Amino acid sequence: REERDVSEKIISEASAMTAKLSGVYGLYVINLDSGFSYGINENEEFEPASLNKLPVMLGLYIEHESAGLDLDTKYTLKESDKLPGSGSLSSKLAGMVLSYRDLIRYMAKESDNTAFNISRRVLGQEKIDNLIKAVGMKNTAVIGEDQKTTPADIGLFFQRLYQGSLVSQKSRDELLDYLTDTLYEEHLAAGVPDGTEVSHKYGR
Repeated sequence: REERDVSEKIISEASAMTAKLSGVYGLYVINLDSGFSYGINENEEFEPASLNKLPVMLGLYIEHESAGLDLDTKYTLKESDKLPGSGSLSSKLAGMVLSYRDLIRYMAKESDNTAFNISRRVLGQEKIDNLIKAVGMKNTAVIGEDQKTTPADIGLFFQRLYQGSLVSQKSRDELLDYLTDTLYEEHLAAGVPDGTEVSHKYGR
C-alpha cells in the first residue's frame, strides 16, 4: 500500500508540472527490489531519438559473449561513416583507429551518431531486431523510418540489463559505467540527490 500511495503522489505531481507545457510527457518507474511499477503514458509511442543506441550498444556485448565478437577489434574511421549531430567522431580525421569497445563508449558518453552508424552495420538490422524482441520490447524499432519506443520498453531494457539477465555482470557493469558521467548530466541526472550514480541515456 505504501508503494501505491507514493506512486499516486508522484503521478499527481508530475501531471501537475507538465499540465501547461506543450507536448506529450511519459514517465515509467520500476522498483527493482519489489517489481512494483507505475507510470504516465508509459505505453505511449515516442520517437526514440538517441535512445535508439541502447539496443545497439547491448547488441555488441551480446555478440561478444554469444558469438565471440572481439570488442577490441580495430576499425578505421572512414569519411563515409560520419553522421552530423551529437558526438565528436564526425569532426575527427578519417583514418582514426577505434575499437568496437570505443564505439560503445562514444555512443554512451557522447551519444555519438557516427559510432552508432558504424555499430549498426557491424551488427546488422536482423540481429538488432532479434535483440529487441528477446528483451521483450514490444513497441520498439530503432532502425529505419518508423522508429519508435515507449517509456515502458525503455524501463524494461534497463531493468533486464541491471538484473543481469541479458549479459554477464562484467559486460553489464562496463555498459552501465559508460552510461554514467556522460556529457548530458544536466538533464535527468541533475534531479537526482547528490551521491547517487545515475546510468541513463539522453535523447532529443
